Amino acid sequence: MSKVQARFGSPRCPERQVADVQRKLGRLDEVFIYEQAIDRATYETQRDKLREELMLAELVAHEAKIDAFDVEGILGFAEHLVANAGRLWVEGTLEHRQLIQRAIFPEGSRLCQPSSTSTRLTEGHSISG
Repeated sequence: MSKVQARFGSPRCPERQVADVQRKLGRLDEVFIYEQAIDRATYETQRDKLREELMLAELVAHEAKIDAFDVEGILGFAEHLVANAGRLWVEGTLEHRQLIQRAIFPEGSRLCQPSSTSTRLTEGHSISG
């Protein structure tokens, strides 16, 4: 959560929040200009509050889009890793192989022997030799 979202709250749908505030601003203009139902001081006070709210809502919406791009980038990399794990393993150094191994098998892997006993790899041991 960003500093802006923590301070001003994170609306469920940031784009909807922006649209709601824009709608309120439009309605405020109608009430002041066409219906003449409020005085100038009230109009300006409410307009300034709504403009501030709009600015913050737009900032939260922008940050939500950035967060979505970050997630898409991470998922894209993970998809690439899984799709090309064999090639990355063959072409990788020992260090790269160990990183791939930890990514795919975070808790190690079990090596089963014909006698149906298994051993768990412990930290620091690698099957990449």
